[in-house]
Amino acid sequence: AEDFPIKRGSVEMDALREFVCARDASRYDHQAQGTLRLDVTHSNLLQRWHDIVFDQDMSVGKVKEKLYRHGGTPVQHQELYLRRGGSDTIFMMDDNRPLRYFGAKNGMEIHIKDLDPHSISLHGGLEDVSQVEKYEMDDDTYDK
Repeated sequence: AEDFPIKRGSVEMDALREFVCARDASRYDHQAQGTLRLDVTHSNLLQRWHDIVFDQDMSVGKVKEKLYRHGGTPVQHQELYLRRGGSDTIFMMDDNRPLRYFGAKNGMEIHIKDLDPHSISLHGGLEDVSQVEKYEMDDDTYDK
């Protein structure tokens, strides 16, 4: 991607940008009442999960259960933070409170802090393929 030529202001790039951003202003118009679409990040992972659907009245404890199925961090090892924009971040410490209590709105972000010192995702364990032992085969075995 580094050597991919970018023509800023070109007709093609402007058309592509228009296509990609076409429905940004109305992306939340047709979702069910009482639901939220939030992005999710994880302290040990580079990946980001976009538009995960939550109910406004879902408790933080239930959110942790749902996020366990996405990132693999057990509920007891999660701290959740709601990033509401800029430097406005809230620690969601009460597992019984609903997302609505913390002022969650569409487009905000939940950040998972993984507290497990032995987490498999720590130090790139789930994303860094250089850590995977490679199987090597000699040419004679390959030719069989």
